[in-house]
Amino acid sequence: MDFLIAGDATGRIVHVAQADNTAALQADYESRGQPCVVISTDSRRFYLKDGQLVPRPKSTAVLSAAKVPAGSGVTLTGAPAGAAIAVTGPVQASIESDGELVALTFPLAGLYTITVEHWPERDANFLLEVTP
Repeated sequence: MDFLIAGDATGRIVHVAQADNTAALQADYESRGQPCVVISTDSRRFYLKDGQLVPRPKSTAVLSAAKVPAGSGVTLTGAPAGAAIAVTGPVQASIESDGELVALTFPLAGLYTITVEHWPERDANFLLEVTP
């Protein structure tokens, strides 16, 4: 089964259709001047750039540790300015990166997921264990 992937003017993928025969869908999108391609792989790893399907770059975000004691923190580097950073776990938080080092402190023990989103980079997901 193939995927038809259609994008908007910025290259963001706005529609994905999975079908045995994508030729009619492709003809419809192309007749409207909307860029699209047909692939046989996971569409979330790609985006449309200048009408071509290209791989989304790997995230540049790096978390300083995977395990820390409660009350201490970690640093997140490489998150570009404008990146959305979401923390889920015993404590929830959402912040926007200013492109500088991000310091995160965790007062409560537990498992946390830290997600960094910045288009067109692929999302970065980190699991952090905060011990008592």
